[in-house]
Amino acid sequence: MKPRILFVDDEPDVLAGLRRTLSHRRADWDLQFVASGAECLVRLEEGPCAVIVTDIRMPEMDGAELLQEVQRTHPGIVRVALSGETAREQALRAMGAAHQFLAKPCGPAALERALGDALALRSLVSDSR
Repeated sequence: MKPRILFVDDEPDVLAGLRRTLSHRRADWDLQFVASGAECLVRLEEGPCAVIVTDIRMPEMDGAELLQEVQRTHPGIVRVALSGETAREQALRAMGAAHQFLAKPCGPAALERALGDALALRSLVSDSR
């Protein structure tokens, strides 16, 4: 079963760019894209997810709140913050719940490497050996 990676961003152009950038990894990863924290939480209830990658600055539920909720309800999911300019308070809240913080713009190679590392680490941590 392919690991599911869920991307969360309220900007459709950003999601489209991520979809395009990572399209060659569809054979290896189940890539899903949602436009809000609320939609992300619904998707997480639909089945297992390996990694979420969220923007920090979003309306209604910001990325820091989303990461904290995912940490509480789905602690086994690797949590990555991917964000451009962020208010200091939001960034500090996100750092407490994120395993990794990537700055926008994040090059395709750096993003792929971070996702690959997250998946590798997750498999090691979840392996009982």
